[in-house]
Amino acid sequence: ITVKPNKGYELDELTVTDANGNEISVRSRGNNQYTFTMPRSRVTIEATFAEIEEEPDLFFVDVPTSAYYYDAVRWAAEEGITAGVTGSTFAPDRGCTRAQIVTFLWRANGSPKPSSQKNPFTDVSADAYYYDAVLWAVEEGITSGVTGTTFAPEGVTTRGQIVTILWRLEGSPEAPDEVIYEDVADTAYYAEAVQWANSTGVASGYGGGLFGPDDPITREQLTAMLFRYAGTPEIEDEIDWTDFADAGQVSSYAEDAIAWAVSEGLIAGTDEGLLDPQGSATRAQVAMILMRFVPVLEEAGEEEQDHRPARPSGSHSSGGSSS
Repeated sequence: ITVKPNKGYELDELTVTDANGNEISVRSRGNNQYTFTMPRSRVTIEATFAEIEEEPDLFFVDVPTSAYYYDAVRWAAEEGITAGVTGSTFAPDRGCTRAQIVTFLWRANGSPKPSSQKNPFTDVSADAYYYDAVLWAVEEGITSGVTGTTFAPEGVTTRGQIVTILWRLEGSPEAPDEVIYEDVADTAYYAEAVQWANSTGVASGYGGGLFGPDDPITREQLTAMLFRYAGTPEIEDEIDWTDFADAGQVSSYAEDAIAWAVSEGLIAGTDEGLLDPQGSATRAQVAMILMRFVPVLEEAGEEEQDHRPARPSGSHSSGGSSS
Protein backbone atom coordinates (compact mmCIF):
# COMPACT_ATOMS: atom_id res chain seq x y z
CA ILE A 1 0.00 0.00 0.00
CA THR A 2 1.34 3.45 -0.89
CA VAL A 3 -0.24 6.28 1.10
CA LYS A 4 -0.19 9.80 -0.35
CA PRO A 5 -1.51 12.40 2.11
CA ASN A 6 -2.51 15.82 0.82
CA LYS A 7 -0.15 18.69 1.50
CA GLY A 8 -0.23 19.65 5.18
CA TYR A 9 -1.56 16.26 6.26
CA GLU A 10 -0.06 12.98 7.45
CA LEU A 11 -1.33 9.45 7.92
CA ASP A 12 -3.06 9.06 11.27
CA GLU A 13 -4.24 5.45 11.08
CA LEU A 14 -4.19 2.69 8.47
CA THR A 15 -6.42 -0.34 8.97
CA VAL A 16 -6.74 -3.47 6.84
CA THR A 17 -9.47 -6.02 7.59
CA ASP A 18 -10.47 -9.29 5.94
CA ALA A 19 -13.93 -10.29 4.77
CA ASN A 20 -14.89 -11.26 8.35
CA GLY A 21 -13.82 -7.94 9.79
CA ASN A 22 -10.64 -9.30 11.37
CA GLU A 23 -7.81 -6.80 11.45
CA ILE A 24 -4.68 -7.74 9.51
CA SER A 25 -1.22 -6.78 10.69
CA VAL A 26 0.32 -3.96 8.64
CA ARG A 27 4.01 -3.06 8.65
CA SER A 28 5.70 0.10 7.47
CA ARG A 29 8.49 0.02 4.89
CA GLY A 30 9.12 3.73 5.21
CA ASN A 31 8.48 6.43 2.60
CA ASN A 32 4.70 6.05 3.11
CA GLN A 33 4.74 2.43 1.95
CA TYR A 34 3.07 -0.38 3.90
CA THR A 35 2.69 -4.11 3.42
CA PHE A 36 0.46 -6.90 4.69
CA THR A 37 -0.04 -10.60 4.00
CA MET A 38 -3.01 -11.06 1.69
CA PRO A 39 -5.64 -13.46 3.14
CA ARG A 40 -7.80 -15.74 1.02
CA SER A 41 -10.58 -13.21 0.88
CA ARG A 42 -11.20 -9.65 -0.15
CA VAL A 43 -9.84 -6.96 2.12
CA THR A 44 -10.98 -3.52 3.20
CA ILE A 45 -8.41 -0.77 3.53
CA GLU A 46 -9.24 2.35 5.52
CA ALA A 47 -6.95 5.31 6.07
CA THR A 48 -7.48 8.41 8.17
CA PHE A 49 -5.35 11.51 8.00
CA ALA A 50 -4.56 14.31 10.42
CA GLU A 51 -3.29 17.82 9.92
CA ILE A 52 0.42 18.04 10.53
CA GLU A 53 1.28 19.83 13.72
CA GLU A 54 4.29 22.03 13.26
CA GLU A 55 7.33 20.62 15.01
CA PRO A 56 10.72 22.24 15.21
CA ASP A 57 13.02 20.74 12.59
CA LEU A 58 15.90 18.63 13.75
CA PHE A 59 18.75 21.09 13.98
CA PHE A 60 21.30 18.99 12.11
CA VAL A 61 21.83 20.62 8.73
CA ASP A 62 23.05 17.33 7.22
CA VAL A 63 19.96 15.33 8.25
CA PRO A 64 17.13 16.30 5.88
CA THR A 65 13.55 15.53 6.90
CA SER A 66 13.28 13.29 3.82
CA ALA A 67 16.18 11.07 4.94
CA TYR A 68 15.27 7.46 5.79
CA TYR A 69 17.14 7.84 9.10
CA TYR A 70 15.57 11.19 10.09
CA ASP A 71 13.20 9.72 12.70
CA ALA A 72 15.95 7.53 14.15
CA VAL A 73 18.37 10.43 14.52
CA ARG A 74 15.60 12.58 16.06
CA TRP A 75 14.73 9.77 18.50
CA ALA A 76 18.36 9.19 19.43
CA ALA A 77 18.96 12.91 19.91
CA GLU A 78 15.78 13.47 21.94
CA GLU A 79 16.48 10.42 24.11
CA GLY A 80 20.02 11.64 24.66
CA ILE A 81 21.43 8.48 23.08
CA THR A 82 23.51 10.39 20.57
CA ALA A 83 24.35 13.92 19.57
CA GLY A 84 25.95 15.68 16.64
CA VAL A 85 29.62 15.78 15.81
CA THR A 86 29.22 19.58 16.00
CA GLY A 87 26.39 21.78 17.19
CA SER A 88 24.72 21.65 13.78
CA THR A 89 26.00 18.51 12.02
CA PHE A 90 25.48 14.79 12.67
CA ALA A 91 27.75 13.27 9.97
CA PRO A 92 25.27 10.45 9.23
CA ASP A 93 27.46 8.73 6.64
CA ARG A 94 30.61 8.62 8.72
CA GLY A 95 31.72 5.23 10.03
CA CYS A 96 30.69 4.45 13.61
CA THR A 97 33.67 4.68 15.97
CA ARG A 98 34.44 2.76 19.15
CA ALA A 99 33.61 5.78 21.28
CA GLN A 100 30.28 6.26 19.54
CA ILE A 101 29.18 2.63 19.86
CA VAL A 102 29.88 2.51 23.61
CA THR A 103 28.15 5.87 24.03
CA PHE A 104 25.08 4.55 22.19
CA LEU A 105 24.97 1.55 24.54
CA TRP A 106 25.65 3.62 27.65
CA ARG A 107 22.86 6.10 26.91
CA ALA A 108 20.45 3.34 25.89
CA ASN A 109 21.07 1.87 29.37
CA GLY A 110 20.14 5.16 31.05
CA SER A 111 23.60 6.79 31.23
CA PRO A 112 24.63 5.13 34.51
CA LYS A 113 27.41 6.79 36.46
CA PRO A 114 30.54 4.61 36.62
CA SER A 115 31.36 3.71 40.22
CA SER A 116 34.96 4.78 39.73
CA GLN A 117 36.41 7.78 37.93
CA LYS A 118 39.81 6.13 37.59
CA ASN A 119 40.77 6.45 33.93
CA PRO A 120 43.59 4.24 32.63
CA PHE A 121 43.42 5.60 29.08
CA THR A 122 45.71 8.41 27.96
CA ASP A 123 43.57 9.03 24.85
CA VAL A 124 40.26 9.45 26.74
CA SER A 125 40.08 12.99 28.04
CA ALA A 126 37.98 13.78 31.12
CA ASP A 127 36.10 16.41 29.10
CA ALA A 128 35.30 14.07 26.18
CA TYR A 129 31.59 13.42 25.56
CA TYR A 130 32.26 9.68 25.81
CA TYR A 131 34.32 9.78 29.03
CA ASP A 132 31.69 8.29 31.38
CA ALA A 133 30.49 5.91 28.66
CA VAL A 134 33.97 4.44 28.20
CA LEU A 135 34.56 4.10 31.95
CA TRP A 136 31.14 2.46 32.38
CA ALA A 137 31.65 0.05 29.48
CA VAL A 138 35.06 -0.98 30.78
CA GLU A 139 33.76 -1.28 34.34
CA GLU A 140 30.87 -3.47 33.17
CA GLY A 141 33.24 -5.59 31.12
CA ILE A 142 31.44 -4.69 27.88
CA THR A 143 34.60 -3.45 26.22
CA SER A 144 38.21 -2.67 27.03
CA GLY A 145 41.14 -0.74 25.67
CA VAL A 146 43.17 -1.69 22.64
CA THR A 147 46.17 -1.60 25.00
CA GLY A 148 46.46 -1.20 28.75
CA THR A 149 46.64 2.59 28.40
CA THR A 150 44.80 3.42 25.14
CA PHE A 151 41.17 3.02 24.06
CA ALA A 152 41.36 4.30 20.43
CA PRO A 153 38.01 6.12 20.67
CA GLU A 154 38.12 7.25 17.03
CA GLY A 155 38.84 3.77 15.64
CA VAL A 156 36.12 2.41 13.32
CA THR A 157 34.04 -0.42 14.82
CA THR A 158 35.17 -3.83 13.58
CA ARG A 159 33.73 -7.34 13.42
CA GLY A 160 35.88 -8.46 16.32
CA GLN A 161 34.71 -5.58 18.48
CA ILE A 162 31.02 -6.18 17.78
CA VAL A 163 31.16 -9.90 18.64
CA THR A 164 33.10 -9.02 21.79
CA ILE A 165 30.43 -6.52 22.84
CA LEU A 166 27.65 -9.09 22.26
CA TRP A 167 29.63 -11.78 24.10
CA ARG A 168 30.13 -9.52 27.11
CA LEU A 169 26.50 -8.39 27.07
CA GLU A 170 25.66 -12.10 27.26
CA GLY A 171 27.78 -12.38 30.39
CA SER A 172 31.03 -13.61 28.82
CA PRO A 173 30.01 -17.28 28.72
CA GLU A 174 32.66 -19.97 28.36
CA ALA A 175 33.62 -20.82 24.82
CA PRO A 176 35.57 -23.64 23.19
CA ASP A 177 39.30 -23.30 23.80
CA GLU A 178 40.39 -24.18 20.29
CA VAL A 179 40.77 -21.19 17.96
CA ILE A 180 39.71 -22.33 14.50
CA TYR A 181 40.49 -19.19 12.51
CA GLU A 182 43.95 -18.53 11.13
CA ASP A 183 43.57 -14.76 11.63
CA VAL A 184 42.39 -15.02 15.26
CA ALA A 185 45.33 -15.46 17.61
CA ASP A 186 44.53 -17.31 20.82
CA THR A 187 45.93 -14.31 22.73
CA ALA A 188 43.67 -11.75 20.98
CA TYR A 189 41.17 -9.94 23.21
CA TYR A 190 38.36 -11.10 20.93
CA ALA A 191 39.51 -14.74 20.66
CA GLU A 192 37.02 -16.17 23.17
CA ALA A 193 34.23 -13.94 21.87
CA VAL A 194 34.85 -15.13 18.31
CA GLN A 195 34.80 -18.74 19.48
CA TRP A 196 31.56 -18.10 21.40
CA ALA A 197 30.01 -16.40 18.38
CA ASN A 198 31.03 -19.27 16.14
CA SER A 199 29.85 -22.01 18.52
CA THR A 200 26.47 -20.36 19.13
CA GLY A 201 25.95 -19.37 15.50
CA VAL A 202 25.90 -15.63 16.23
CA ALA A 203 28.71 -15.12 13.72
CA SER A 204 31.13 -17.19 11.69
CA GLY A 205 33.98 -16.64 9.30
CA TYR A 206 34.42 -15.80 5.64
CA GLY A 207 35.65 -19.26 4.73
CA GLY A 208 39.18 -20.46 4.15
CA GLY A 209 39.82 -20.35 7.89
CA LEU A 210 39.39 -16.55 8.13
CA PHE A 211 37.14 -14.46 10.38
CA GLY A 212 38.27 -10.91 9.49
CA PRO A 213 38.20 -9.58 13.07
CA ASP A 214 39.74 -6.24 12.09
CA ASP A 215 37.46 -5.56 9.12
CA PRO A 216 34.92 -2.72 9.50
CA ILE A 217 31.51 -4.29 10.04
CA THR A 218 29.02 -4.04 7.17
CA ARG A 219 25.29 -3.48 7.32
CA GLU A 220 24.41 -7.08 6.48
CA GLN A 221 26.96 -8.47 8.93
CA LEU A 222 25.61 -6.34 11.78
CA THR A 223 22.05 -7.29 10.86
CA ALA A 224 22.93 -11.00 10.74
CA MET A 225 24.66 -10.88 14.12
CA LEU A 226 21.72 -9.14 15.79
CA PHE A 227 19.27 -11.57 14.17
CA ARG A 228 21.18 -14.54 15.54
CA TYR A 229 21.79 -12.90 18.91
CA ALA A 230 18.01 -12.42 19.19
CA GLY A 231 17.63 -16.18 18.66
CA THR A 232 16.76 -16.24 14.93
CA PRO A 233 13.14 -15.28 15.68
CA GLU A 234 10.34 -16.46 13.43
CA ILE A 235 9.64 -13.99 10.66
CA GLU A 236 6.02 -12.85 10.83
CA ASP A 237 4.29 -10.94 8.03
CA GLU A 238 7.38 -11.35 5.86
CA ILE A 239 7.95 -8.49 3.46
CA ASP A 240 9.42 -9.20 0.04
CA TRP A 241 12.85 -7.63 0.53
CA THR A 242 13.82 -8.76 -2.96
CA ASP A 243 11.95 -5.71 -4.26
CA PHE A 244 15.02 -3.64 -3.41
CA ALA A 245 17.09 -2.90 -6.51
CA ASP A 246 20.31 -4.20 -4.93
CA ALA A 247 18.75 -7.28 -3.29
CA GLY A 248 21.05 -9.42 -5.42
CA GLN A 249 24.03 -8.08 -3.45
CA VAL A 250 22.78 -9.69 -0.22
CA SER A 251 24.95 -12.66 0.68
CA SER A 252 23.11 -15.96 0.99
CA TYR A 253 23.99 -16.31 4.69
CA ALA A 254 22.27 -12.99 5.43
CA GLU A 255 19.03 -13.51 3.52
CA ASP A 256 16.95 -14.64 6.51
CA ALA A 257 18.43 -11.88 8.66
CA ILE A 258 17.65 -9.24 6.04
CA ALA A 259 14.11 -10.61 5.65
CA TRP A 260 13.65 -10.41 9.44
CA ALA A 261 15.20 -6.95 9.70
CA VAL A 262 13.01 -5.59 6.89
CA SER A 263 9.85 -7.19 8.31
CA GLU A 264 10.62 -5.82 11.78
CA GLY A 265 11.45 -2.41 10.36
CA LEU A 266 15.06 -2.50 11.58
CA ILE A 267 16.19 -1.54 8.11
CA ALA A 268 14.07 0.15 5.49
CA GLY A 269 16.52 0.98 2.75
CA THR A 270 18.60 4.06 2.05
CA ASP A 271 17.41 7.32 0.52
CA GLU A 272 18.11 5.75 -2.87
CA GLY A 273 15.82 2.83 -2.04
CA LEU A 274 18.73 0.42 -1.60
CA LEU A 275 19.62 -2.11 1.07
CA ASP A 276 23.35 -1.38 0.70
CA PRO A 277 24.22 -4.70 2.39
CA GLN A 278 27.95 -4.43 1.73
CA GLY A 279 28.30 -0.84 2.96
CA SER A 280 29.93 -0.11 6.32
CA ALA A 281 27.46 0.58 9.14
CA THR A 282 27.37 4.35 9.62
CA ARG A 283 26.45 6.50 12.62
CA ALA A 284 22.94 7.09 11.29
CA GLN A 285 22.37 3.43 10.53
CA VAL A 286 23.58 2.25 13.94
CA ALA A 287 21.27 4.79 15.62
CA MET A 288 18.34 3.59 13.53
CA ILE A 289 19.02 -0.12 14.05
CA LEU A 290 19.42 0.36 17.82
CA MET A 291 16.20 2.36 18.03
CA ARG A 292 14.30 -0.48 16.39
CA PHE A 293 16.23 -3.46 17.81
CA VAL A 294 15.91 -2.66 21.53
CA PRO A 295 12.08 -2.99 21.68
CA VAL A 296 12.17 -6.06 19.40
CA LEU A 297 14.64 -7.78 21.75
CA GLU A 298 12.62 -6.73 24.82
CA GLU A 299 9.42 -8.07 23.27
CA ALA A 300 11.12 -11.36 22.42
CA GLY A 301 12.41 -11.59 25.99
CA GLU A 302 8.92 -11.05 27.42
CA GLU A 303 7.40 -13.66 25.13
CA GLU A 304 10.08 -16.18 26.08
CA GLN A 305 9.82 -15.28 29.79
CA ASP A 306 13.32 -13.93 30.02
CA HIS A 307 15.10 -16.52 27.92
CA ARG A 308 15.81 -16.41 24.22
CA PRO A 309 15.02 -19.26 21.87
CA ALA A 310 17.93 -21.56 21.14
CA ARG A 311 20.44 -20.14 18.73
CA PRO A 312 21.54 -22.20 15.76
CA SER A 313 24.61 -24.34 16.21
CA GLY A 314 27.76 -22.78 14.81
CA SER A 315 29.58 -24.50 11.97
CA HIS A 316 33.29 -25.19 11.97
CA SER A 317 33.38 -25.53 8.22
CA SER A 318 35.75 -23.21 6.38
CA GLY A 319 33.81 -23.33 3.13
CA GLY A 320 31.48 -20.63 1.84
CA SER A 321 31.02 -17.07 3.05
CA SER A 322 29.39 -15.84 6.21
CA SER A 323 29.17 -12.93 8.62
